[in-house]
Amino acid sequence: MKNQDKGMQVIVPELAERTTMRPWFGEPMAPQGEDFSFVILGDRTGAAVPGVFEQALALTKRLRPDFVVSVGDLVEGYWTSEAEAHEEWDVVDALIRDLNIPFFQTVGNHDFAGETMVKVWRERKGLTYYAIRVREVLFLISNTESGEHSLPENILISLQEMNRMIRREPHRYTEALNEYMEESGWTPPANVEDYIIGSIEDAQIDFFEKLLRENEDVRWTFVVMHQPLWKKEYASFKRLQTLLAGRKHTIFAGHLHFLEATNVEGSLYIQVGKSGGSGLRDSHRVLWVRMRDGVPHFLPIKLDGVDELE
Repeated sequence: MKNQDKGMQVIVPELAERTTMRPWFGEPMAPQGEDFSFVILGDRTGAAVPGVFEQALALTKRLRPDFVVSVGDLVEGYWTSEAEAHEEWDVVDALIRDLNIPFFQTVGNHDFAGETMVKVWRERKGLTYYAIRVREVLFLISNTESGEHSLPENILISLQEMNRMIRREPHRYTEALNEYMEESGWTPPANVEDYIIGSIEDAQIDFFEKLLRENEDVRWTFVVMHQPLWKKEYASFKRLQTLLAGRKHTIFAGHLHFLEATNVEGSLYIQVGKSGGSGLRDSHRVLWVRMRDGVPHFLPIKLDGVDELE
């Protein structure tokens, strides 16, 4: 899909010809002027706290960005039933459509773990990576979910039952989460980096390399991924870093549910935190990014830090 005359285009890999489905909602439209803004949403799931993602969407609507980008994990997923996977996506997709702002999705492990979730994503969303050019800014939307995300059967069964309970009775969220922890016997890893199990396939890097070569005139490049691969030694990510060397760029990721910004040789790598997912370490946020004269300005906004004045 291209809207080049309006200053915005979505660029898809050649394999996109195999499907008409796309992982975004709304018609991509260029901003009115050279400056623009967008919102980055963090993880909704990983035991989603009821109502918080809806709060993030409401705040996003008030900010009136030109578009929204999600870093993935919009559904709890890990379903082995296609019907339940579609049912959960139906609910989330309806919330996104109602936002009425162009919304671009990045695939996360909850969205894409296991044969059933992969099949349903392909049916509903089609692509797992693509790019967007807005004026003189390039976005590379990647898929880090080529790693192994299978779960032991007892954990999978407990996780699915927790998801069902929370959807039926949101007020029992804490009870459902505690039951899941007890019945599954799951314990968090000693190091948070152990949660990072992913990679970027060579075909994606080839696609991004071609785009970077064809868009050398851009003033800034953003890379959006689900898992913060810079925290481990991945050859595919090192190759991407090499391609980005010498360019003004920022990388966004989610997955670990807390905000953290790392300066890597003058470029910010931002782990945006959560917009509904569980975890006590940090607040729920949206990240508002305003492009001014080709330079990004970042404003993380806590959902509990916005006051309503009557």
